[in-house]
Formats: sequence, structure tokens, C-alpha cells
Amino acid sequence: MQHLAETAPVRRLAVLTAVALELGETLTDLALDIFDRLFGSLFRRAERRHADAFLREGRAVTEKVRLYARIGAALTAAKASGANVFAAIEQEISWERFVATVAEAAELVPSEDFDSLDQLDAQYTTIRRWAPTFLSVFEFKAAPTAEPLLRAIGILRDLNAAGRRPLPPEVPLDFVGHRWRHYVVTDDGVDRRYWELAFASTPTSPASTRARTAWQRRCATSGAWNAHFSPWTGWNIPPCVAAPMTN
Repeated sequence: MQHLAETAPVRRLAVLTAVALELGETLTDLALDIFDRLFGSLFRRAERRHADAFLREGRAVTEKVRLYARIGAALTAAKASGANVFAAIEQEISWERFVATVAEAAELVPSEDFDSLDQLDAQYTTIRRWAPTFLSVFEFKAAPTAEPLLRAIGILRDLNAAGRRPLPPEVPLDFVGHRWRHYVVTDDGVDRRYWELAFASTPTSPASTRARTAWQRRCATSGAWNAHFSPWTGWNIPPCVAAPMTN
């Protein structure tokens, strides 16, 4: 490359084109890797917040369990002896305090699935800082089985461009797994935040695997030419650029 300036203009242009193509592929892979890592870091952050919340509430949960174990033992004894069960409770704790502990216990109870996805909603604002730009600058392609993901990209692009928040009445849900389902599909309809998060986290999302596959298919068209010209093998040079370089 240090003698590039001494080569013929047509050949120099061909070499620079090959370098640009190679650099484009490298930067594309880098951008996709960064997207994966950023989203993965948000998942790990949600998991840490989930674990921290459990540890913070662990002492209160233990106290409630011990209290209700004592109350349960008192009720069992009262039932066996025919005594008044309400009086049995008040031997352990005042009725007013018992009612208050029931409300406190309800606050301590995690979601039914006890899932770190409960904490992921708080990371949505962070994702919105870079996800719209990411989706707007790449052209995604995919196999027919991933068509719902491409439709989701189209919907998100339209919403981002128009600055709208509500989802349209019909959105693809094929990529929403069992773990995500009750977060995404609620009594009030499809939750925009969790729908977008479920899309981005899909292993076959065009934001990760499918995008790479599409790029590799495009570069693969140059493989036959590369095989015949060993000095340039590995450059992924399209045939349209190849001819000037062989002169």
C-alpha cells in the first residue's frame, strides 16, 4: 500500500475501492457487536438490580416468615383446642399490627415469575438513546421465517421518524417468547416498551445474526473471483471492481 501513489490511476482506484469494501464490512460487524454488547450489559444490569432488591428485602421477608410461622402455630393450637382463633392471633400480635403486616407482606412479594425482566423496563430510556439510530442506518434482510422481525423494524422506523409512541393496532408477536409474553401482552394491549425490548433481545433478530448473514451473502458473491487471483484473495472484491486490478 505504501507504493499505491505510484500505480496507475485505474488500478489505484480499484485498490482503494477494495479497501473501502473491507473497511465497511469490518465497521458493520463492529457496530453489530457493540449493539449486542450494549444490550447484553443492560440485561446484566437488570439482573444485578433484581438480585440487589432481593438482598435488601431479605431481612424483612425473613421477619415476616417468622411472624407468620408463630401465628400459624397459634392458629393450629387454637383450632385443636377449640379456642377463638382471633384471640390466638392477638396473643402474638395486636390485630391492627397484624393487618399492617399483611399489607407490608404484599409489598414484599415479587412478581409471580420472580424474573429480572421486571427490572429491564427501567433500562428502556437508555436503549432509546442509540437503538433508533442503529435501526435507521442499516438495511436488514432475512430468511422468510424471520419476516416478523423485519416488519417490527419497519414499524419502529416509522414510529421513530414520526416521533410517535403508541404502537399501531396490529404488530407482529411471533418473536415474543413465553418468558416475555405477559410483559408484552397486557390487559391494556401490547406494551410498547416490552415489545421493543423483546424484539431487540431475540436471538435471531435482524439486529444481530440476520444482519451479519445478509452482509456475508453480499460479500460472498466475490468469492469466485478471489479464488482465481491469489494476490487479492481475501479482499472480498466484487467482480465489477476486479477487472481493472488485473490489468
